[in-house]
Amino acid sequence: MDHAGRFFRGAAGFSGQGPFAVCWTPGHSDEVIYFSQLVYAMRDLWLIFEEVNMRGVGNVREPAPEFIDLVNFGRNRGISLICTAKRAAQVSRDLTSQADLIISFRQDEPNDIKYLSEFCGPQVEDRVTSLRKHDWEIVYPPDPYGKA
Repeated sequence: MDHAGRFFRGAAGFSGQGPFAVCWTPGHSDEVIYFSQLVYAMRDLWLIFEEVNMRGVGNVREPAPEFIDLVNFGRNRGISLICTAKRAAQVSRDLTSQADLIISFRQDEPNDIKYLSEFCGPQVEDRVTSLRKHDWEIVYPPDPYGKA
């Protein structure tokens, strides 16, 4: 059994036994599939996933279906996600459509600025392009119920 397999079998034993933390970087798409299935089998947890626009996980071109299922249906099992990405325009729409808020650092890449402006409104462009290095801004996605 490979290292990831041993880890996942051990982590599965913690489900429902109190808080624990996991830091994991997927090596290939098979691990992403297995990890997403493992997390979905658990309940009431927070998953922090870095660089979600990379590694075939939650990127626009090839999101892993198991990860997208976790994004779309995980809330029914009490699973909350915090995801980071360097490139907003490369994150799967399935993921951004479920976002309650987006925290953006300074944006200089035209496609990322365009995406954030189209998704969160034209007022966002000036806010994210005028930030100083390491400053951030909360930009809210549109409220699907029109309550914003």
